[in-house]
Amino acid sequence: MDISAVVNRRRPYGGKCWLVNKNINEIEYDFFNSNYALLRVSIGSRNLNFVGVWVPFDNGSKERLVNFKSFISSLERILEDYKNESIILLGYWNCDLNRDRN
Repeated sequence: MDISAVVNRRRPYGGKCWLVNKNINEIEYDFFNSNYALLRVSIGSRNLNFVGVWVPFDNGSKERLVNFKSFISSLERILEDYKNESIILLGYWNCDLNRDRN
């Protein structure tokens, strides 16, 4: 595909993808929801789990807080499911834990 065709269309929304070298054995991938995606690969005898994360900006609303807690809960389940394998977290957390909330 000609990448310039994609760039020239100026997509109004972001997206996500995994680019995997054809020499790497892909086990599984899943784009669970808009906040994260999982890519599992096998390199030799080792499984690696890449979790790509995007967290929306915290605007201080209760809805965002509920969504964030739900996201963290889902992420904890993934970490538990693959606790015996290597996990690499990637992405943009888009938060400031030290921000003044007054």
